[in-house]
Amino acid sequence: MKEPSIPIEFGGILSSLFEGFTSRNLDTAPQINYEPLIDVFSTDDCIVIEMEMPGVKKEDIEVSFMQNVITIKGIKYECCYDKKMKFVCMERSFGRFCKNIELNSPIDTARLKAVYMDGILKITLPKFSDRRGVQKKIHVE
Repeated sequence: MKEPSIPIEFGGILSSLFEGFTSRNLDTAPQINYEPLIDVFSTDDCIVIEMEMPGVKKEDIEVSFMQNVITIKGIKYECCYDKKMKFVCMERSFGRFCKNIELNSPIDTARLKAVYMDGILKITLPKFSDRRGVQKKIHVE
């Protein structure tokens, strides 16, 4: 018995997949399909996040912090636009990314810092110092 064939419209699928890549607006870009690698480490006074993003432009990165969650969004565009090129091998990833990192320490939001240099985004999140365990003398009047 022969199974019925289902027509697939590749044009619609492919056009929706690449929709938004011509604009630099992060909110209109297509689905998330690129995941930069991150390192998160803690010192006595801060939490540091380092994210590898070679080829990403600074203006295509958005960092926000709300309710102990830091969100890093952006987009990495393809660098080759020549229609005559035929790839033999393509291992690099391109596209939109979004990473949410939940923190378990209270953060001093007034001193947050993000620096992007040489393809690495470094975010420094200063911790609030906990003074509840420090003894303080109180003058008696």
